Amino acid sequence: MDKQWADKWVQALRSGKYTQVSNGLHTDAGYCCLGVLCDVVGEKFDGKEDGFYACLGSRGTLPEKVMRTVGMKTATGTYEDNIFSLAEDNDSGESFDGIADIIEERWRDL
Repeated sequence: MDKQWADKWVQALRSGKYTQVSNGLHTDAGYCCLGVLCDVVGEKFDGKEDGFYACLGSRGTLPEKVMRTVGMKTATGTYEDNIFSLAEDNDSGESFDGIADIIEERWRDL
């Protein structure tokens, strides 16, 4: 992942601007960590379905365009030899601060 994008993402996750949700990029209640990245990149959300908004047609993982923009290898933010993912961390209850710590440590792997 590009270090400058990683830094912007970490800053956004720690900003207090976003309320954390799970199982989708964005709802009326908030964002998952990947949804925050879509917002940081400047992509819009639309097409609400089953409570979740889509970013470039995706509701649960990073769209290909966002992945290319920030240099991410996978749509779920896998790291440590694809054993873990930021999407799973988010959905299992890891806080945005904890996810920001992972990004700071593992941005090269993402």
